[in-house]
Amino acid sequence: MKFLTVPEVHGFVRTYFQHSLNQALELSHDLPLDPQIDLENEIESLKTAEAATRKRLVSRAYDSGDRGDVNRLLEAFKPSDTEIGLDVRDIAYDGVVRAKLAQIRYLIASLSGDPAGMVVSDPLFVNMLPTGFNEPYSQPWEVSNTKEEGEVEATSKRLDFVIEQFLEFKAKSGVVEKTLADFRRVLGWVADIVGPERPLTSLTKVDVKAFRDALEKVPNGMVKLKQFKGMSLSEVLATNNDAMPISPATQQKYLNFFNIFLNWCHAEELLSAKLGGNLKVIVSSAENVSNDVNPYNKGQLHQIFTSPVFQGSFSTSRRNRPGKIILKDAYYWIPIIALLTGMRLGEIVQLLVADVREKLSILYFDINTSEDKDKRLKTDESKRQVPVPDVLMKLGFQAYLEEAKKSKRKRLFEEIQCAKDGYYSANFSKFWTRYTQITGAYHSSTRFHSFRHCFKDAMEAAETPETINRAIMGHSDKSVHGSYGSGPSLSQKKNAIDKAIFEIDLVTILTSTGTSTDVANDANDDELGS
Repeated sequence: MKFLTVPEVHGFVRTYFQHSLNQALELSHDLPLDPQIDLENEIESLKTAEAATRKRLVSRAYDSGDRGDVNRLLEAFKPSDTEIGLDVRDIAYDGVVRAKLAQIRYLIASLSGDPAGMVVSDPLFVNMLPTGFNEPYSQPWEVSNTKEEGEVEATSKRLDFVIEQFLEFKAKSGVVEKTLADFRRVLGWVADIVGPERPLTSLTKVDVKAFRDALEKVPNGMVKLKQFKGMSLSEVLATNNDAMPISPATQQKYLNFFNIFLNWCHAEELLSAKLGGNLKVIVSSAENVSNDVNPYNKGQLHQIFTSPVFQGSFSTSRRNRPGKIILKDAYYWIPIIALLTGMRLGEIVQLLVADVREKLSILYFDINTSEDKDKRLKTDESKRQVPVPDVLMKLGFQAYLEEAKKSKRKRLFEEIQCAKDGYYSANFSKFWTRYTQITGAYHSSTRFHSFRHCFKDAMEAAETPETINRAIMGHSDKSVHGSYGSGPSLSQKKNAIDKAIFEIDLVTILTSTGTSTDVANDANDDELGS
């Protein structure tokens, strides 16, 4: 029987490294040109990755990514009449991790402006230089033309290969970077738990349940904890750590990501059946209650709306210190709108000035995804028209709107910038957590979404029809009659929303002696949460 030789494996590894080196060249060209990239943070992250890779090399504790790369490389390049010995496979592991380490060092040196550091010092790759950019989506282990007929098809349906195909599909379909990163992380966990080399068609519901059960033990904040740096999920779970696990809601979210992947595979006819089905994370009633988001209570609402942002700040740049200046900008209006309309944070912060419209003498928020590529909605039912409540008009929203139109702003709350994850809500959400902690209104069971729960309670207190309440909040109507007709009219929704009974009188609380201004561009965002 013929076995692969060490020189042959080293040749495969050098091919792998050439691809990695070309990739580093491309990244060193593209990253400095990307305005969303913080180069200093990128370099620090690379240094952390360098240390973790060097540790794997020294300890020979290869992770699932290393093992997957070696398996794909050997399967792609070895002759069909050749076997792979254990000693040769170990040499391949060593070579691939050395290639990863050399690539990271090249990229650090390039981004740091250190030409001397870009010279590859590893003797296995001596005199090797980048030869140009790789072809889009190419991989160093892509199957060559020497493969026997039928082998390409079998390899392309391995779980790890199909995961890459799915991620490419999602990237091309316009999924935001944060969601794509979540998919990559979760599906990487799936591959680690059930085996990256598994043929996709060999997966069963038992594998889905195995992943669900593994999620129960995932430590909260695992990706940020130093003791788990560079470890695969299976390695983390094997440590028997006593860290607090992720919440059942997060477990279900990750399980849903796996289900989305499985459903895609079924739609692409890669799987003959849907494996995920209605499988759910099992939680006790106590856990279920503890992880729910609660509405703000009366005391919290009073603390929020009697705090400096709403009652008066020391200056436009020191919003947390009490004073006489009331700046009616995004940080003032967004929480008020959330309470009085039940709109989600993401829906409010992405509003355009043109989304505040009038029909039949009724002013309303038109929640849509048109006219702006950055707009995103949670569900189809989220598209709706929400009347502007009378209380909001009494608080001076009309003046703010007219000022926005006069200054020809496109977005209603222009000072809220889109975060790196592609969402406008991310930055405001961070601010709100800090602000409620400072003002004393923070509680672990409440967050900005609690305003939506307050609105729901206010509508129920007014005994308005459930069908109208659901239409205002953007919930689907699952009643027998819900699929008939066009739903409640704008005037019906306006009549209902003005009947809402809240635990506090917002008009009375927000009538103060502060000096009010509707200019929204003077606020110093960096100091709002300081």
